[in-house]
Amino acid sequence: MRSAKQGINAVSCIIPILAAVFLVTTSGAAPAMQGAAIRLDAPEFVWLDVIEDGATFEWSVDVVNNTDAPIRVRVILDLLDDDETAVNRDEQGNPSDLVIITVEPRTTVPVKQQGMLSYDVAAGAVSYRHRYEIVQGED
Repeated sequence: MRSAKQGINAVSCIIPILAAVFLVTTSGAAPAMQGAAIRLDAPEFVWLDVIEDGATFEWSVDVVNNTDAPIRVRVILDLLDDDETAVNRDEQGNPSDLVIITVEPRTTVPVKQQGMLSYDVAAGAVSYRHRYEIVQGED
C-alpha cells in the first residue's frame, strides 16, 4: 500500500494544484473514536492516483465490538471541507447499494474500501472522519 506522500508524488508532476490539495486533505485527519462499547480503531485514508478527470482514494478502519452481543453497523467515511461539512460520504460498499456489517461480540472487523471523486469534489476536501451508525432491525 502506498503512503499518502507516495500518492502525492505520483500525481504532482501531472497536476501540481491537485497534489497540493491532496497534501492538505490527508494531513488534517483525527482518529475516529465513538464510545467504549463500539469503537473505531486504526483509521487510515490515502489518495492513490489521478485517473482521467477524477482522483482515487482508499480508506480503512477497524470496527471493534466490546459488548456481549452482535451489533450491526454502517461504516462511513466523510471527506470534509474547511468548515468540517461533508463534501463526500463514502460508505462501506457502494452508498447507493447499502452494505451493513455485523460485528460479533468481543471481536474486531476490518473495513477497507476504495473510491473515486471528481477533481471538483476532491479539491474541496481538506480533512476526513470515519464514523459508524448502529443499524436496528432488518434493512
